[in-house]
Amino acid sequence: MGKGLKSINLISLFFIAVLLTLLIPISVYIFSYCAASLSGVKEKASETVYNEDLMLTFSSLKSSYMPGENATFYIDVLNLRDFPIYGVNFSLNIKASSLFGLNVYSVEDSSTRVFTPGRVERLRTLPEGAVEVTLPEFIPPGFYTLELSAKPAMLKPPLKASITIYVEPSTLIITVLLTALIFSGAAYILLTLGTHIDVGKLSNTVAGRLALFSYSMYIKSQEVDVALRRTLINLSIGQKFVFLGICSLITAPLPLMLRFEGFANDLAILAYFSLVIGVINLFWETSKPKIINLRLHPSIRLMLSLITLVLLTYFSKRS
Repeated sequence: MGKGLKSINLISLFFIAVLLTLLIPISVYIFSYCAASLSGVKEKASETVYNEDLMLTFSSLKSSYMPGENATFYIDVLNLRDFPIYGVNFSLNIKASSLFGLNVYSVEDSSTRVFTPGRVERLRTLPEGAVEVTLPEFIPPGFYTLELSAKPAMLKPPLKASITIYVEPSTLIITVLLTALIFSGAAYILLTLGTHIDVGKLSNTVAGRLALFSYSMYIKSQEVDVALRRTLINLSIGQKFVFLGICSLITAPLPLMLRFEGFANDLAILAYFSLVIGVINLFWETSKPKIINLRLHPSIRLMLSLITLVLLTYFSKRS
């Protein structure tokens, strides 16, 4: 009975995708930790640089942080000129020193305040005069270099100050990832073994009961696979896009909980345009000929819808 069902099904493909998806962050996590442990990089919580225009001090409250912790930084600017400076442009680059110096974050901003001569001005977003950033829950451990550049308007080239902090490994994150990896791997192995089980030769032993459980899992997965394929095939183009939008909305809270706001925003954008395109296609599919005289082949309409979704998502993300 099992011999005719040996083609890989959607459930097996799902567990393969989960395994591959988990292997990437686990590999990055372990590599970053080992690279940081073997490197000679040290934490540097503060640096002061100056030229004839400004003196810039960039510092961190602590030299090391845990994932998910609030990191506090201080930016102090002293005007060394004899006249006020109206505005300073800032840029910040964060590089993962333990991951080949990969640039993981960049931001530019400007301060329009008046920097009076001889007075230290502290840039702040908190009442106590500090800049606070919440680290993502999942961030590879290792050293991170923060490079701050400050350029007064209409004056000399920018000042650059850099500090290095250490992000400690999170036992909770690696435990969750390894647990999910082991569970997915075990489920895929059981499904694969179920395709080779001959029920008539099973014995009433622990190994036999495990083999029977593996076979029953495979049969159930085949039933679910048939139901999923039948459902997806019978969906119209509009229903497929609505389904994609709903799946994106369901997935969005996960990266948001891990504080990957950018990825969560991308999923929200994808969900919005998927629902919009899906509703337009549903209107097209259910409209009468007198309302819409132009009739396109479903494959052409699907291709146009996909191209529209990609372009709208791309340009919305850029803007």
